[in-house]
Amino acid sequence: MKSFATFATTALLAALATIVKADNCTPGLVYCGHSLISKGNYRAQLDQVYQDVKGITVTSTDGDVWNGDLFSCDGGRSGTVTWLQSCANGVCDDNGNGKSDTCA
Repeated sequence: MKSFATFATTALLAALATIVKADNCTPGLVYCGHSLISKGNYRAQLDQVYQDVKGITVTSTDGDVWNGDLFSCDGGRSGTVTWLQSCANGVCDDNGNGKSDTCA
C-alpha cells in the first residue's frame, strides 16, 4: 500500500508541475494584456502594475484596461511581468505561442 501512495503522490506532483508551467509566461517574450489573461491568472499582477507604474487603481467597472498594452515576462515562479507600453491605437496582436506580441 505504501508504494501505491508513493506512486500517487509522485503522479500528483508531476501533474501539478505541468499545470504550473503551463500558466507561466515565457521569460524574454512580450505579451499583450489579453494574452497574459488567456495564458494564466495574471489579472491581479496586471492591476498591480497599473497601480505601481501609472498610479491607476483598476476596479471591476474598468474592464480589461490593460488589453491594449504590452508587457515583458520577467519569469520566476510567479511569472512576474513588467509594463512596457500602451499601443498607440489600443490594439495589441497575439502572435502565437513562442512569439512576442506586438502593437497592431
